[in-house]
Amino acid sequence: MEAIHQVVRLNYTCISEIIQSELKFLSEISEMTNDERFRQSIAEVIYSLNDLSDTVNLQRRYLKPHPEVE
Repeated sequence: MEAIHQVVRLNYTCISEIIQSELKFLSEISEMTNDERFRQSIAEVIYSLNDLSDTVNLQRRYLKPHPEVE
């Protein structure tokens, strides 16, 4: 079971890194545009991605290795 948790944790780590890269990219794009509607749309996507990132991080913490109970 621990091996499965380790694979899932690794996947969550990859997902988290991808989300962080996307957040950085969207923030940079938002700073480059003068279109307020486009900025607002990006802000909504960033908000949603932050929620998703929080969820992924919670799952990662839940799946942290636990000491064996004897």
